[in-house]
Amino acid sequence: MAWSLPWARKAVTPAGPDLDADDAWSQHVSTLAAHGIPEPGSTVGGQPRRPATEADLQALYGVAPSFADLLPWVEYLPDSKSVLLEDGQSVAAFFELTPVGTEGREMAWLWQARDALENALQDSFDELDENPWVVQLYAQDEATWDNYLRGLTNYVRPRAQGSAFTEFYVRFFAHHLRAIAKPGGLFEDTTVTRLPWRGQVRRVRMVVYRRANASGASRRGQSPEQALTTICDRLAGGLANAGVKARRMEASDIHDWLLRWFNPHPTMLGPGADDRERFYALTRYPEEAEQGEIELASGDFAQRLFFGQPRSDVANGTWVFDGMPHRVIVMDRLRMPPATGHVTGETRKGGDAVNALFDQMPEDTVMCLTVVATPQDVLEAHLNHLSKKSVGETLASEQTRRDVQE
Repeated sequence: MAWSLPWARKAVTPAGPDLDADDAWSQHVSTLAAHGIPEPGSTVGGQPRRPATEADLQALYGVAPSFADLLPWVEYLPDSKSVLLEDGQSVAAFFELTPVGTEGREMAWLWQARDALENALQDSFDELDENPWVVQLYAQDEATWDNYLRGLTNYVRPRAQGSAFTEFYVRFFAHHLRAIAKPGGLFEDTTVTRLPWRGQVRRVRMVVYRRANASGASRRGQSPEQALTTICDRLAGGLANAGVKARRMEASDIHDWLLRWFNPHPTMLGPGADDRERFYALTRYPEEAEQGEIELASGDFAQRLFFGQPRSDVANGTWVFDGMPHRVIVMDRLRMPPATGHVTGETRKGGDAVNALFDQMPEDTVMCLTVVATPQDVLEAHLNHLSKKSVGETLASEQTRRDVQE
């Protein structure tokens, strides 16, 4: 006998949704469209996607060309205080020069200083036909005061070091130096230079190197490091006689100079100037805890200079470091010999303005002057060849003959 329940039986609800995936997606898109929202993914690109190919798979494992691989510095050699270059044999020495003060000097004094520098360069290098000696001079204005403040701190007499007044004075003076190093200039000098004035220090660095032969031995049987040491001692003595102080740069000095060059505006720790200085302090060259300590193997000297990816802008002809474009301008010929102090010496410029040509360059400009020690007989043979070939009455021929005679 079947008993009937006094209430209606509840229909059994299916476990899954009653709509398939397509219907659910259509309803979702319709709901978004009703509120003015486009379909998800429609703004990314409406082009149909093609299937992946073998070339796409290989591209995932490809490595972009490295900018650091184009740089020649491999390792710093503390025994010879030199930098090993990419061929594994050649070495280079870095110096920081203290320029000769030329402000307010007479032209006769400038000519004497010029002759002394010329003699120092001519008498220091061996004139070689193959792989000659190369000297590169870098001049730039910097607004960093670490070296100046270090010298100021060391200048304090021992009895006053560590006192409250000394610490306050150094801290206050550091604040003053940072305040006057304002980008764009602190004020316009309308009296003397007629240019924007800014607190900065002009620093000159010199690099001396020679590409070693395939055998690695010189004509005197010296190693590349020994030959470099001999040339550098001779050059430093000649510069000292000319009144120029040359200080051999250590690994930390070289690293700090190049680190600021290739990382001009790091923003990893913040956008401010103090954040950049903190970045440079944290990424400085590691110090040896013990004498002769060997650090863990890592990248070479050039690779440890980069904390961002350099980018080449082919359309504008620039390299971009930290979002700041850099351009190289090459001066490959001169119409006449430059006068003494032509670039960095203070001379009178039309009217009553007295300034240096380098002061008129954009901020953070780096000037590089390359000198190659060429044998005199080779140079004279080249000049004689130019004199014989410069025939005719054209303006170019006459200028060439006049330049050769001078």
